[in-house]
Amino acid sequence: MKKSNYFTVLVFISVIFFCISCGNRDEKIVYSAGTISLSNENYMQIKKISEDNFKLTLFDKTHQVIFEEEYPKEPMTKILSNNVIQVTISLGSPNRYVFFYDTESTKISNTFYNPILIESGNILFLDDEGKLIFRDIFDQSLLYTKIIRDFSPTAVPSNAIYKAELLENTLYIEYYEGPEFKEKKENIKVK
Repeated sequence: MKKSNYFTVLVFISVIFFCISCGNRDEKIVYSAGTISLSNENYMQIKKISEDNFKLTLFDKTHQVIFEEEYPKEPMTKILSNNVIQVTISLGSPNRYVFFYDTESTKISNTFYNPILIESGNILFLDDEGKLIFRDIFDQSLLYTKIIRDFSPTAVPSNAIYKAELLENTLYIEYYEGPEFKEKKENIKVK
């Protein structure tokens, strides 16, 4: 085959790929991340509705809308148990907002900023006043423990706690204390 024929074939293939990539630009929904299925039922949908806009929709068992919100970044989702979905909205590493949706009860939790530990239906986070809170994700009347320490001042406050584990009824934490960033280890009864 001559060089001119190769060139013609290459141009033809390039034009085809260009046409395919252009597609229909009038569509309102550009991208759909799909759904998470729990027990073969759809409870969540994320749609990209513009370049910098994503819509999160949460459904109940009958596919009725329970929650709908738009975000400038695509929310990340994770199934924590057979009926709880974790939704994370990143603000840029490591900052994030997290909330939870219980598909069984259709409860939506409070929104938590930079949670440190999420385990067994409980969450550990620093509140706006710098107090460490360990509580039930959906109902603080079931479990709520406030821990007041002199946590070191870090750019992201939750980074002062660098290790946290739940061991039966005890919360084990390792953290930096005071302006000197002294390393501390502690076991705290929480139940």
